[in-house]
Parts: sequence; C-alpha cells; structure tokens
Amino acid sequence: LVLRNNGGDNLTVTAGATSLPFTFATRVPSGGAYAVTVLTQPSSPTQLCTVANAAGTVGSANVTNVTITCSTQSFSVGGTVSGLTGTGLVLRNNGSASTDLPVSANGTFAFTGMQLSGTTYSVAVQTQPSTPAQICTLANATGTVGGANVTNVAITCATQAFSVGGTVSGLTGTGLVLRNSGGNDLTVATGATTFMFSNLVATGAAYAVTVFTQPAGQNCSVTGGGAANTGTGTIASANVTNVVVTCVTSYAVGGTITGLAGTGLVLRNTTNGSVTSDVTVTSAGASTPFTFTGLVPTGGTYAVSVVTQPTSPTQICVLNPVGTGTGTVTANVTTVAVTCTTQSYAVGGAVSNLTGAGLILQNTVNGTVTTMLPVSTLGASVSFAFAAQPSSSTYAVTVSTQPAGQNCVPSLNTGTVGGAAVNTVAITCTNTTFSLGGTINGLTGTGLVLRNTINGSTTNDTPAVTPNAGAPVPFTFTTRMATAATYAVSVQTQPTGQTCMVTSGATGTVASADLSNVVVTCSAVTSVIVCGTATNGNEAPFTITCPGAIGQVITSVRFVSYGTPDTTTCGSFAVGSCHIGTPLNPANAVSTCVGSHSCTIMGGNAVYGDPCSGPAKTFAVEVVCQ
Repeated sequence: LVLRNNGGDNLTVTAGATSLPFTFATRVPSGGAYAVTVLTQPSSPTQLCTVANAAGTVGSANVTNVTITCSTQSFSVGGTVSGLTGTGLVLRNNGSASTDLPVSANGTFAFTGMQLSGTTYSVAVQTQPSTPAQICTLANATGTVGGANVTNVAITCATQAFSVGGTVSGLTGTGLVLRNSGGNDLTVATGATTFMFSNLVATGAAYAVTVFTQPAGQNCSVTGGGAANTGTGTIASANVTNVVVTCVTSYAVGGTITGLAGTGLVLRNTTNGSVTSDVTVTSAGASTPFTFTGLVPTGGTYAVSVVTQPTSPTQICVLNPVGTGTGTVTANVTTVAVTCTTQSYAVGGAVSNLTGAGLILQNTVNGTVTTMLPVSTLGASVSFAFAAQPSSSTYAVTVSTQPAGQNCVPSLNTGTVGGAAVNTVAITCTNTTFSLGGTINGLTGTGLVLRNTINGSTTNDTPAVTPNAGAPVPFTFTTRMATAATYAVSVQTQPTGQTCMVTSGATGTVASADLSNVVVTCSAVTSVIVCGTATNGNEAPFTITCPGAIGQVITSVRFVSYGTPDTTTCGSFAVGSCHIGTPLNPANAVSTCVGSHSCTIMGGNAVYGDPCSGPAKTFAVEVVCQ
C-alpha cells in the first residue's frame, strides 16, 4: 500500500497491522493544504483501500484524523469443459459439498461461491458422467486466488471403451470369421475356446456379433450378449465377455434340375424354419446339378423352394415329386429334384374389314415349322389365334390365301413369344373387287331370277329370289367385279303372277366401292292384246312390241293372216276371202315370238307366197302381252 499527499509525498505502509498510525515525512506549514490519496493498492492478497478525511487545511496542530480503510477482494473460480457427451458430471471445490456444481454441456463453468484473493482453491470431479460412461480429467485444478477471476481450470472428458468377446465351443473346422457391427472381422483358429475383437466399443454404442464366414464343414451360431440372446447388445461400463459361439458339423443340401432352358432360376433353402440360403442357377441343360452354399447343421431341417422362375424362355420349375425337397440333415443331401417345363402361349390378333371368304393365315415358327389357320368368320374385327407355341420361339404370321375380292396385309406379325399370349398381330383387308346389288320392291311371286351381264358378255344370275310378302327384298350378285367393269342388270325369269322390271341403276361402270343402287319393281301380271299390220305386200321386217315395261312379254298368238283380213277392230281381226294362216308359215313365224318383249318378222309375197292374185295383201297379227 502506497499513500500520497499533495501529489508528491509518498508513504509506503507496511502490511500486518489491523490499526496502524501513519505520518507523512514532509511537514505542512500551518495554513497549508493537504490532500491524501491511495497511490498503490495493496496486493497479496488483493485489497481495495479508501480514504476518509483525505483533504483539508493544516491549523495549529498535527493532522491525525485521516483514516485509511482496506478490504480484501473476492473472485470466482472456474474454467472450461470439453469432450462431454454423457450426463451426471459434478465438480467440487476445496472438498466442500456446498460447492458442488453439476455440468451438463461443454463450455465454460464457474463455481457459484466467490473466494477471497489470496485463498487457495482445489477443483475435483465429484461424479464422473454416464450414458455413456466417461472419465473426466483436470488441468490447473489447484492454486491461489489472485487479483482476478480464475478461468483456466480445464476439464477434459473422454468416453470409455470396452472390448467385445466371449466363448467358442465345438470348433473343429478352419476358416471361421466372426464380425462385429459390420466391420471388425476376427479369424478364429481351429480349436479356439475364446475370442475377443481387436476394436474397443465405446460405452453406449451397440455391438452385433455375427458369423461372417462359416468354418469348413461346420455351421456356427451366435447367442448370448445382451437381453435378446442373439450376440447383440449395448456397451455399458465393462468388457463384454458373454457372447457365445457354438459350432456343429454341417452338411450341404443340393440336387439336380432337369429340363432347364431359361435363365434367372433362383432356389431357396430354409433351414430350421428361418435361416435361408439362395442359389441362382446360371447354367441350363438337360440335367443341371445345384448345391446351396449355406450348410445345414446336423439334425437341422431343410426345405427347398423355387423363389424366382426362369425366363427366356418362360418356364415353370417344380419340385418333383411335388411336395418333396424337405427333410432332416444327417449327411450331405444330393437328392432334391427340380423339373422345369417350358410354357407355351398362343399367337393371334385380329382381322379387320374381312368381307371375302377363303382367307387362310400362316404362322412360321422358328423359321421352319408352319401352321395354317382358315378364317371363316366375316366381320369388321375378327379375332384369331394359332395353336400355342413355346416361350422364346419366334413367330411370323403371313397371308397364305387371300379372301375373295380382297387383299389382306399383316402388321406387327413377327416376334418372339415371351411369358404371355401374343394378341397384337393385325391383319388389315381391303377390297379389290366389288359387289353389285340393290332392292326388289313389291315382290310376291316366286321364281324371280335377275341377271347381271358383265363387260357385255359374262353373265351372273341370282338364285330364285324368295319374296317377303311384298316387303323390300335386298339382293346381291355372287360374282364380284373389278374397277372399270361394266354391268347391265335385267330380269332373266319373271316371278309367277307378276311382272318385274329394273327401274333404277340397271347399267353402269364399277368405281372402287360396292354398289347397292339397283332397284327392281314388281307388279301383278296384266294382259293386253297387241295388234299389228303390214299392207301392200311390204317385204320389210315386221315388228310387234308389248306396250308395257321391258318385263312384259308375248305369251300367246291370237290371230295371224296374210291376205285380205278384216282389221277394223284390234282384238276382232277376221280372215278375209284371201288368206294364208295357221298352220301356214306366217303363224309358225309369229309363234317364235312367244316369250319376247318385242319380235320382228319378215312379211310379203317373197316370204309367204301370193295367196291370191290381184288385190293388195295385208299381214295382220294379234298377240297377248303379259
């Protein structure tokens, strides 16, 4: 402690006295001023001194009432914590429970109680953290409080780690490899009875011991450890020594696959109802051996099943006989039998716009074998399907025989059969010849036959048309016609009791579509007498025509005379004094007109001779038209 008066007279005060008088060396004359201050505060311990009655004027006596009061300073004790992951860390200072300080996170800390400068401190770990278990160590843990807060106490925590191991029994084979938590492998020697992994595992971390590689001819299982008794658990605060590895002699399970042609076959063996081992069979052939890599311990059960069926070609593989492939192991199993059969699927599709008869489709299988399929159903969309063929075989559908009047073209018609029926082949048909038809109105009689004369020469008659009580009756000629062909429709045979004639569309030229515009109109038969005469010995052709439609024909001859007949009234012609008639030539000639709509006959003396000389001759005829 150093005091000063009037800014220049310094006085060092010795420590130790609880009440100590002091006097500055330099005297101040009466009437002079004084001003006492603390120039240097005391240390060791650090104190704060204050001055009372510090200034004034010297009178006629020594000034003795200046009072210096000093108090020791107090400071906190603390520092930093690092590496803390657990819970429950408690720090203590100077061994006093009243100072206990729980710490829950990394960072700075400070005890709540302040310490006087000059006193000692001693920081310790009262309770180490757990979950996970950790060990916390200290640096700068002891010392004496000086003139500032203590902040350099360092607490460093590290998680504890422990080994994982256990016992081995029955190991006689070589090559056993254990693995902990998917990464720390341990090769166990033949005959070993204990094991321990090299890597320690931190408190709170999980461990899982498994058999990574089984020993030759044996099957080892893992038990013990945590509560699940499966070689797994969580590290507490001690080494794990209770994992149990038990090894027994094991045997292989396998057999033979027959008929395998596809790829991707996967077989599975289920051991003791839970542990499975899969084998993918990559080689095909008439007889293919297989063996599961996973061994089955003595007395263990096996159950072989098909997990994935082969493809390319699609096959169905089954245990043969069905239901076998199971049993209990006492030696290597080589008798499991699997039989594979290639599946077959139909190839087909649809024919569109089929109107002509006679279509025959052809399917070429694998480039050589062909099958024929007649398509007899007509329609806008007709389904078809060839007989089933094996999966992975190729198909090529073509048209072997075109239907009448059409040209059919296939598409989507080649490929390879997969694992399902093919129904995408498309056959599209278009017309190359066209039909001719129409409607018959008013038909009640039977026996009507229509005729189409194609290109002026070829004729095509309908069958006798069946009437429908006078209702319209459709008809179609059977012979189809090519584009640009000409047609001419006529009545070949009249129906009983009726006369029919073509009233519309009788002739024309085929374009590029079916024709249905021909109209035939039928009506009841009516009779009419038609008369004809030629005079003055006319030797030109003599024509008589029925007055009705073209379907009306001459059915009989009523009167024929060449000479001087009475022709006053048609229907009442009479023979005159000069006459050549039946059975002479004129009657015979006219009789050939029966059945014709119009008939031409030659007349005159040059044909029949002169029945009587002198008068002018007349050729007279009466016929009945119906």
